[in-house]
Amino acid sequence: MKQLPTNGNPQPYSFKILGFVTGLIALIVLVTAFAFTVMQAQGLSIISLVFLVAIVVLVWLMAWGLLRALRGSEHKFRAIFEQAAVGMGQVAYDGRILDVNHVLCEILEYAKEDLLTRRYRDLVHPADWDNARQKAASLVAGEVDHYILEQRLIKGTGSPVWVRLTVYTVSPPGMRTS
Repeated sequence: MKQLPTNGNPQPYSFKILGFVTGLIALIVLVTAFAFTVMQAQGLSIISLVFLVAIVVLVWLMAWGLLRALRGSEHKFRAIFEQAAVGMGQVAYDGRILDVNHVLCEILEYAKEDLLTRRYRDLVHPADWDNARQKAASLVAGEVDHYILEQRLIKGTGSPVWVRLTVYTVSPPGMRTS
């Protein structure tokens, strides 16, 4: 798997989940230790403690399985994104460009690092901006789940290039990211 970009993008979900799972396991261990102390003070049986430990192990196994599945899904997405024969990019709802593949870099004649410092607005030809803004607003508002738009983008050389954008929202309407 390729090295993760260090452009200030959010961490992949597997790292967020890993942090959550690690915290959850630490919490479970603390609760188990506390429960053991309380159980000893109240004279409860060792079978109760064994049951509690079994629950901790089951939760850990479920979290581990979820993390493995998430990493596999992330790996598949990254392979599709990087090996696509068409230009692809990820744009945040505020217009920041989060990631691009090498084909989009070639089409727009920008280095990847340069594109990642720009916003979608910076790339749209001024004559096409109003239409692009309206389409994006309807997507963000949840009125549509995708749109297709032919418009001009500005290459790194300053010349326009006609492109056909197919834009989808990835997160569900109630789960918008900033």
